[in-house]
Amino acid sequence: MIAPAVEIYDLIANENYSWLDDIVIGQRPNDVSEQKTTLRITDSVQTPTFHHSNRPVATLAGEEIQIFFKKEALIEPYEIRTVIENLLMDNGWLLSSERPQYLDPDTEQITMTFFVMKKIRRN
Repeated sequence: MIAPAVEIYDLIANENYSWLDDIVIGQRPNDVSEQKTTLRITDSVQTPTFHHSNRPVATLAGEEIQIFFKKEALIEPYEIRTVIENLLMDNGWLLSSERPQYLDPDTEQITMTFFVMKKIRRN
């Protein structure tokens, strides 16, 4: 079973989006420039789901996706978020929630956050 964050990373990286400079899993590196658009993937939920024999048959995986848009970006954040959401939904992920865009207090970048979930069958 591939890690959920790695699955999402691979899906997004394979699209080669021209507007996306970096994709990271987990904590955002300290040296990230506000002159780059960075997408961060973080595990938010991993819950086993059980069946008749009280053994886990799948994991309900939840991932947080955060996009930090570079300053003075010439792209529309809502359109970009929709593109990523559609890519993930086309690959079996469910959109579970979205947060309003905000200005990151440290980097002054527009930031958007949303959450996706997927039931992943165990072997």
